[in-house]
Amino acid sequence: MNTRDLLISRITRSYVISGLTLYFIIIFYWLDSVNYYNILNIITLLTYAYLLWTCINKEESYFTNRRLWMTVFIYTLVFTIFYLQMCLLYTGNNFLFSEFDARVYERHAFLMKDMDFGDALIYISDIWRYDDWGAPVSMAYLLKIVPHKLFVNFCYVVMNSLSALFLFSIGRTLKMTRKYAYMSALSYAIASYTIFFLGSFLKEEILIFLVITSFYLLYQYHQKHHLIFLLLGAMVSSLTIFFRVPIALFIWMSYASLLLFGSKGHVKRMLFVFLIVAVSFFAAGLFFYSSVRYANSGDVSGSYQYVSTNLFQKVVSTVGALIGPFPALFQITSVQFTQKPMFGAGLLYKFLLFFPFWKGFLYAVKEKVIDVFPLYIFIVMEMIGLCIVVDGLEVRKAVPHFPLFILTAFWYLDRFDSDTNEEIRATPYYYWTYKGLTVSVVVVFILTLTWNMLLRIPGVQHIIMFSTDQ
Repeated sequence: MNTRDLLISRITRSYVISGLTLYFIIIFYWLDSVNYYNILNIITLLTYAYLLWTCINKEESYFTNRRLWMTVFIYTLVFTIFYLQMCLLYTGNNFLFSEFDARVYERHAFLMKDMDFGDALIYISDIWRYDDWGAPVSMAYLLKIVPHKLFVNFCYVVMNSLSALFLFSIGRTLKMTRKYAYMSALSYAIASYTIFFLGSFLKEEILIFLVITSFYLLYQYHQKHHLIFLLLGAMVSSLTIFFRVPIALFIWMSYASLLLFGSKGHVKRMLFVFLIVAVSFFAAGLFFYSSVRYANSGDVSGSYQYVSTNLFQKVVSTVGALIGPFPALFQITSVQFTQKPMFGAGLLYKFLLFFPFWKGFLYAVKEKVIDVFPLYIFIVMEMIGLCIVVDGLEVRKAVPHFPLFILTAFWYLDRFDSDTNEEIRATPYYYWTYKGLTVSVVVVFILTLTWNMLLRIPGVQHIIMFSTDQ
């Protein structure tokens, strides 16, 4: 192992050790029996870690678009099939423990697939507001090609593979080495929570694809200075209005930040300041209502529900939004299966990246690394939004920023590990960074163990599960 990849190797090794330790603690002390769901989750953790570990000692020529596409496509397709079959075994359907929402989308999408575009819009506008049109309309047009739910899942797998390529390209634009850009894209694209959204019949995979594509086009414009990329990016980001309005606002402000700080000349700066002000006024008129829908995935029936949460819930949600969400690793009961254990393996690795993410954020601000500002602005703004609506623990609300969170964490690791000078590595900055990473690993282990212990206590569970995925 060379010194250049010391941090990422520590994180990956800690992931395997802490993950297996937590799983074995739960198996031997809390579970009466181990079902196929739990076994598949452990297999997911091991294969995920193996694919990341094999990247560490590879040469730069190994990391190609073709290899990334094939790895992501094959891995996610295989594991999506495994999880769908497992869900069918335990629940009798293949909606991956999200049957209620998925059934609604499926019913309306199948009804709309035989309509023309105008009739479909009239139909959907009578049922939902505009910020919930995106998913059923998109699904309906996919079902026009092959009228089966599994075809939509296959299209999701393709979209996710494209998202990985776009993340890889963004990383290269940010001057990351091919290895770290590749690993950041792979870390998100094959994570267990990503596989959940690929196998479900929900809107999040389409939304995530639009978010990643928007930033890909922004960085293409920033690199090549062709206006067409900026116009396409504006169009793609505008489509997120039909999924979640706040996400569109966060993207536009990220665009404005790069255009403002990355531009030259007073005229351009004044123009972009005006743009930010205009967007801010637009946001002020929509944000309160949209934040309620954002908190409830489009449902406004409980518009003020989140206001009544207690201080403990607010603190837990805030911590979860800033460094989590916390991973629930096991399906404890065989009575009611949930999504949470499927998220666990992927969330644990993301959890371990919170230290390099926030260290990178401080580094980018201190050193004024303008190129990475749009990513941090989007991520932090969504985190703040989750804190406001006290929903920092729910993966479905937080997942739009996951790929960019992972990308920026690897961006900092690449910056940090790029220095192979032993004298520089002996400085206090490097020493305390290594110590900080060690402390963060211990914190992640303790918080994850505590969280899974709390999930076993029915009385406490009623308090803490106020907004997490059911």
